[in-house]
Amino acid sequence: MQKACVTTDGLNATQLMEFDACTRCGECLKWCPVYDVISRGIFIPDGFNSSKETEYTPRDKIHEWKQFMNTGYGLRARLFSPKKIPESVIQEFSDRLYHCAACGICSTVCPAGINLTGLWDSLRTNLVNRGNGPLRSQKFFTEVVPKYGNPYKAEQKDRLSWLPDDINVSESAEIAYFVGCTVAYKAPMHAVSVVRILQEFNIPFTMLGEDELCCCADLISIGQRDTENIARDFARKNIEALKEKGVKKVLFSCPGCYHVSMTEWPRYYGEELPFECVHISQFISELLDGEAEWKNQIDKIATYHDPCHLGRYMGIYEEPRSAIKRLPGIKFVEMERNREFQRCCGAGGNALKEGVSDLTRTIAKVRIGDAKDVDADILVTSCPCCFLTLSDNNGNGHISVEDLTTLCARSLGLI
Repeated sequence: MQKACVTTDGLNATQLMEFDACTRCGECLKWCPVYDVISRGIFIPDGFNSSKETEYTPRDKIHEWKQFMNTGYGLRARLFSPKKIPESVIQEFSDRLYHCAACGICSTVCPAGINLTGLWDSLRTNLVNRGNGPLRSQKFFTEVVPKYGNPYKAEQKDRLSWLPDDINVSESAEIAYFVGCTVAYKAPMHAVSVVRILQEFNIPFTMLGEDELCCCADLISIGQRDTENIARDFARKNIEALKEKGVKKVLFSCPGCYHVSMTEWPRYYGEELPFECVHISQFISELLDGEAEWKNQIDKIATYHDPCHLGRYMGIYEEPRSAIKRLPGIKFVEMERNREFQRCCGAGGNALKEGVSDLTRTIAKVRIGDAKDVDADILVTSCPCCFLTLSDNNGNGHISVEDLTTLCARSLGLI
């Protein structure tokens, strides 16, 4: 007897019902950054069939997987046995599923309230277990992260190579700064800015240094949530190392690290975390509520790009804006799409950037255009992945892409 070609592995009861909850209204088509650039013809996927462009939309992905499930488990399948689904059809679906930034806008705008972000997460895990995912160009994450402790093939001994000699890092402290792989190896000025600000405000802090391990956000994003327990093992080691230093509050520069620490670490640890997790934008906004001795005037028009993992995932919208508005000389303007309705930068953490780099570049250029439309001089963000992606696709550079912490440190005369 023919077995069902797909399984329900990784999908909970609520998610199985969500496949039926989709009314095919098409609201997600108006907002999805991937479908936006495909429908406008400014990005063309490999093997693209223009008559089937909506297959890349959240709506059609839900409908197609629902058809797979009905073929394997519907009434006809129970009466006469499941029909075979060609493996090529399932693989094509998997490839389209990975043409997604996991930005979460589809969940935000869905009138039926479907948690599409969680659904894509579970489907990617399902397809990885089945052998269909991730994309070939994303598979290096599973090889590199366990070996090097980061996704950049960098040496652990270089995690603090950016640290200025005059910065005092305590062996133990109630506050720890979790630098993150992308900041440590690709955007070190963000880290320099953080520690300069902490020292300026006389805040003792500690760091894990060579003992800090990747948060594994990219592994989780591509569906490798529990593969060989890499993410679980790294999470527990990070937590125990922070606990040994007497840490009560952990500061994160990267929204991806912050999101994983809040949502995945407690699950991996098996109990409530022994410390509070805070994104650096929240911490700095609170610091600037007090007296700040500004040294440099920034007479520029600034706008703010909400990182998906900080905004839609974690609900942090106002603190970064509050910090920007306090900077001397700044005139703040909003882009048309902001807060929960912002347009993704296209990086998808680093997962989409590594998986379909041309797609990331195209979406990033559209976001840069959003900032130009409001005549901004500075496009500020509080995510290293967003910063790097937007900076790399800034065209003629008429807009300066800035990290929030670095901009604050510059205003304080610290860098």
